[in-house]
Amino acid sequence: MTVRGEDGTTIEHAELLWPEGGGVMYGTRGTSHGGSEEGGAGTLYVVTADPDAVYRRAVEAGATITDKPYDTDYGSRNVGIADPEGHVWIFGTYAGAPAP
Repeated sequence: MTVRGEDGTTIEHAELLWPEGGGVMYGTRGTSHGGSEEGGAGTLYVVTADPDAVYRRAVEAGATITDKPYDTDYGSRNVGIADPEGHVWIFGTYAGAPAP
C-alpha cells in the first residue's frame, strides 16, 4: 500500500509485504501517524508485540525517545526512538494491512 501526499509526489507511507506475512513500512520524515518525530531521512516502523518493553529497554540504554508509548486512532500502540544518526524508529503493534 502506498499513500501519497496531497502534492502527489511524496510517499508518506508505504508497506512492502511478502507472502509469509509481515513486511517493512516506511514513512517520510514528519508524516508518521500520531508521532512528532524529526530527524534523519525518514522513519522506520518495526512491528513488535510489546512496544512498552522496547521503550523500557531503550530508556535503560540511554536512547533518545521521540515519542513515549502512545495509542493511535488505528489501534496500534507505538513508541518512537531516534538512533544516533537521527533516524526515527517507531516500534508498534500495527502489523499492516492484510495482503490481497
